[in-house]
Amino acid sequence: MDRGYYLGAKYVILKLRERLITKFNVESYNLLEEELGRIEKELDLRFYFSEEQKKD
Repeated sequence: MDRGYYLGAKYVILKLRERLITKFNVESYNLLEEELGRIEKELDLRFYFSEEQKKD
């Protein structure tokens, strides 16, 4: 995964959080936040491992 893709995906996640916080009730937003958190963690791990592979 290249750095541009990673940063673009992080930006999209940030924008989703900013824009959707006012459009959902608390319960729905919390579910969305959990899922975005999982996606973000997976994205971070994939980026970390791709960077480590480049070092080898």
